[in-house]
Amino acid sequence: MAIDVQIASSSTGESVNAHDPLYLRIRDLVYQACGIYHPEEKIYLLAGACKRRLNGSKASSPKDYFDLLSSPATRDSELRALLNEITIGETCLFRSQPQLNALHNVILPELVTARAKLGLRRMRIWSAGCSTGEESYTLAMFLSEESEHLLKGWSFEIAGVDINEEAANLIRFQNAYQASAQISSVINSLMQTTISMVQ
Repeated sequence: MAIDVQIASSSTGESVNAHDPLYLRIRDLVYQACGIYHPEEKIYLLAGACKRRLNGSKASSPKDYFDLLSSPATRDSELRALLNEITIGETCLFRSQPQLNALHNVILPELVTARAKLGLRRMRIWSAGCSTGEESYTLAMFLSEESEHLLKGWSFEIAGVDINEEAANLIRFQNAYQASAQISSVINSLMQTTISMVQ
């Protein structure tokens, strides 16, 4: 039994059929471009993003929108705009404590042991999909703290990237002050904890 999923557009009141085969073709374009895949049970999310872009573009139908995504003249800019719609911008400092625990208890000790055998004391970390960078800042603070212990004498570099152009622009231009304030708040809290422990 097929279920017909209809998504209402908030701006026009019109609905879009999420099972239109064009959305499967758009899904394949997105997957080829960046590796984001929408399984059939989540295709409605992609259809909703396409509908928002359809309202913001020159397209008047899903077919017109697919043509925009397929045309050499508009493909790159429209695909970038669609990716900005479908990527998740969730980010925060110290977002996943279990991951930090795994980094502290398993990954770093094994990495330090393996690299020490090679005489290497440098680490490069790629923080992919980090939205506006809070995860990268978290890694920087974490590694800075570890440089007093396990990573003493090591150098490290962190590259934070995200395919969402809006998130990248936000971190470059607007979020620097917010991130600095959040980091300052966390650092002040860590310093207070350290001072309390020393007293």
